[in-house]
Amino acid sequence: MVFQHFNLFPHKCVLDNVTLTPMLTKGMARPAAQKPAMELLDMCAAVAYSEPALCDAEAFALKKGNPLKLMSYKDIADNADVKIGAPDGGTEEKLALEAGVPRDRVIVVPDGQSGLKMLQDGRIDVYSLPVLSITI
Repeated sequence: MVFQHFNLFPHKCVLDNVTLTPMLTKGMARPAAQKPAMELLDMCAAVAYSEPALCDAEAFALKKGNPLKLMSYKDIADNADVKIGAPDGGTEEKLALEAGVPRDRVIVVPDGQSGLKMLQDGRIDVYSLPVLSITI
């Protein structure tokens, strides 16, 4: 059982939502993107949730070499100069706030491409996103 919410397209099936990112960001063909997506969805199918948030984990996109040595939301909260980008409607925003990152340092971004562009341009120091967005 996989629950769809948080930055997913409601008119697409689970598999289409999971394969869309590697197709758009890596230029993968649908069949190539579907194979690892199916493996991830098979892992999710083995878990039953009563009140799920997501069936994956969070990840950080950082500048090359991780110059600020950010490994957790706590690290971000502890560094007053760090701004974090989080997907609109995602659990990442909630996790950052729960870890003590002040609201004014959590920048909500509309989509993954915008988050990566903001990171490249230096408008945020870290972009928090679902791991499915970057590992497929």
